[in-house]
Amino acid sequence: MKLSHKIILSSIAAGIFLWVLDAAVDFYVFSSGTSFADSLIFEVSLHECYFRIFALVSLVVFGVIISRIVSKQEDLENLLIQAKNDWEETFDSITDVVTIHDRDFNIIRANRAAGKILDIPLLNNSGNAKCYECYHGENSAPEDCPSCECFSTGLPAVYEKYEPYLRKFIEIRTMPRFDKKKQVTGLIHVVRDITEKKELQQFLTESEERFRALFNQASDCIFLLDPTHENGPVIVNANEAACRMHGYSWEELLGQPITILDAPESRKEIPGRVKEILSGQHVTFEIGHVRKNGSVFPVEVSAQLITISGKSYILAIDRDITERKETEQELKRHREQLMELVRERTSELQYAVERLEQEIEDRKQAEAEAVRASHLAALGELAAGVAHEINNPINGIINYSQILANRHDTQSVEHDIASRIIKEGDRIASIVKGLLSFARDSRQEKRPVRLSDIVTDSLALTEAHLRKDNIMLKVNVPDDLPMITAQPHQIEQVFLNIISNARYSLNEKRGRSGDIKLLDILAESIIVQGEQYNRITFYDTGTGIPANIRDKVMNPFFTTKPSNIGTGLGLSISHGIISDHGGAITIDSAEGSYTKIIIELPAEKNAEIKITGQDEQYHLKK
Repeated sequence: MKLSHKIILSSIAAGIFLWVLDAAVDFYVFSSGTSFADSLIFEVSLHECYFRIFALVSLVVFGVIISRIVSKQEDLENLLIQAKNDWEETFDSITDVVTIHDRDFNIIRANRAAGKILDIPLLNNSGNAKCYECYHGENSAPEDCPSCECFSTGLPAVYEKYEPYLRKFIEIRTMPRFDKKKQVTGLIHVVRDITEKKELQQFLTESEERFRALFNQASDCIFLLDPTHENGPVIVNANEAACRMHGYSWEELLGQPITILDAPESRKEIPGRVKEILSGQHVTFEIGHVRKNGSVFPVEVSAQLITISGKSYILAIDRDITERKETEQELKRHREQLMELVRERTSELQYAVERLEQEIEDRKQAEAEAVRASHLAALGELAAGVAHEINNPINGIINYSQILANRHDTQSVEHDIASRIIKEGDRIASIVKGLLSFARDSRQEKRPVRLSDIVTDSLALTEAHLRKDNIMLKVNVPDDLPMITAQPHQIEQVFLNIISNARYSLNEKRGRSGDIKLLDILAESIIVQGEQYNRITFYDTGTGIPANIRDKVMNPFFTTKPSNIGTGLGLSISHGIISDHGGAITIDSAEGSYTKIIIELPAEKNAEIKITGQDEQYHLKK
């Protein structure tokens, strides 16, 4: 309760007490029957008593009030002293420089920090130091002085600057002080050392500039993505390379989902990649990106999760690998070309090896031919002697047979027998003549003949034997094959020799296995290196020729037959005859299965070319 309220209540209480006392006296006088004069005297005396009592009570109350007022003033003075001490302690404990100025720039008060930094004593209304001398080391206020601005505007002012005199970056705050008439009488000057802050800002600025330079000068695309967006990672920052490479401005990319840069066929794998990144994995993969103009190009993405100011982001670095892909394709093409060259060189080497092998084989054959020739030379000498010995008696036989034929009628048996003897004698003479021709390497007279006629003549001498041995004979020798230039008896001798060998082989196999005995003779027209040939093939299903002796069967005196059956001269003589006619003889055989002897003889020049195939025939004219 306030002191004034207590005084009013005390006065009201005293008045009520006196009123109650006066009422009590009046009641006593009235009730006792006292006269008016006596009662008046008594009342005057009573009022005097009242006054004295009131005066005494008033003095007591006033004394109490005065005592209370003095006590309150002492408490207030103590509070003021405590507040002053607290303010001064607070003022001096402030780490910023605080000075109080008057309008003449005098420092009338300064805290400890000001005394230490400005090298001035703790001023207390002395006004012996000018602010511009202590702060700037100058004789007057500088043009950019905030105190001047504060004095002129009456408003607080703040600015930052590097003060060479203090060798510090400082932040200066000035606040005006007003009197009762709202006139500026001075100001409060607060200075903070922000050198470390400025250096840190400078460092951060330089660091940010370096980062920004690296960020924007990087040749690879750099994206900072927010993975928390409901539509997938969103671009929150991108460098210049990312904008340039994709054809967008920075503003166009900002806030867009990263999927706008992914090719449609690549977007389906993005959720899986994001899941891997958010799990803490550092992922690297290749994907297709699409530019603003719609063109697609390959990129290699390296992405990981990073934390900035407590928030997670995806840092993705994309590299255009178009050149690398082109280089890989070029390398692949060169590799394929190299492999092709290797294959070609390998083929050439293989061909060279085959040619070398062929040359070796040809040399072996030449050597074999030389051996065969030596054998034939010896055979020729023997044949010459034998032929000389045979020719004389055979001529006698032929002459005597002719005499007998002349003496008998042409329809007689004797004439027929004599004619047969003459025919066979002529055949013996022809064989002897051929043997001499083969042995002496002489050329008999050749003439155009049909291959079918020679085959017919050969079969006329052997068909009965084949039929007797139950050998199935198939013959397909067209009559319209081109004619050949040959000595018919020599070619017939070759065919007879081959048929005889086939018959022997078939009979040998029949005795062991019981297979069907087949001899198939097929003739056709072929073209070899632009030249027309007639090819005749003798195919039998006999015992075949073992592989280890196949290259020896044409050697003179080589035979697989018993000594009382074969001489080993048949195929050797046949090879010589076919070679003399410009042809070739080859043998294909599988032991126990078949033997195929193929003879190729050149067709007569200017003959009609007839090429026989499986389905068609072609008629050409050379």
